Amino acid sequence: MSQGVEVVGLYVRDQDEALAFYVEQIGFRVHTDVRNGDYRWLTVQHPDQPSFQLGLFSPGPPVLDAVTAQTLRAIVAKGAMPPLVLTVDDCRAAYERMREEPFTLLLTDIVMPEMDGIELARRATELDPDLKVMVNGGYYDVSTPYFEGKMEMRHLPVPPNLQANVEYHYYPSGHMVYVHPPSLIELHNKVADFIRRTSAGATP
Repeated sequence: MSQGVEVVGLYVRDQDEALAFYVEQIGFRVHTDVRNGDYRWLTVQHPDQPSFQLGLFSPGPPVLDAVTAQTLRAIVAKGAMPPLVLTVDDCRAAYERMREEPFTLLLTDIVMPEMDGIELARRATELDPDLKVMVNGGYYDVSTPYFEGKMEMRHLPVPPNLQANVEYHYYPSGHMVYVHPPSLIELHNKVADFIRRTSAGATP
């Protein structure tokens, strides 16, 4: 009898690149990393979620035939993959932790309990003046309407030199950008480019 879901897999373009992102940037840890010939079973795990593993798999044999694997690799390259949502139980507690521990990447929503994402981003820039901020939204969003994020960010008591660290991107979608396939691909590419640029210490 089934006892639940233990492993959920994502197809990735490069397993080493994905591993570095989830471990070094997000804070996951390696659970299993074994090889059988050319096949690599790689899973990572959140430290506070020991019963769940996230698989980082490369499309290919023996799971997939060559034609199917090639098709999936093309889909992965376009970013047309299901969203992965990370949660935090207490936004204020997360901020306090940020004050005590170094961080290289902050993922946040605009609408959150206790402290919204705009305020969290503002406080994060106070802790790290070199922090680069990327705001993404949909033109047809009725939950957090178009231009609201930009307006709030520009009205925060943040010095002009720090405002230059904020960049904005909008897509022809609603609130959930990722359910509109063309917007999902564009979002994926821009976020990936943002992470690469800012990880290298470049300005947006």
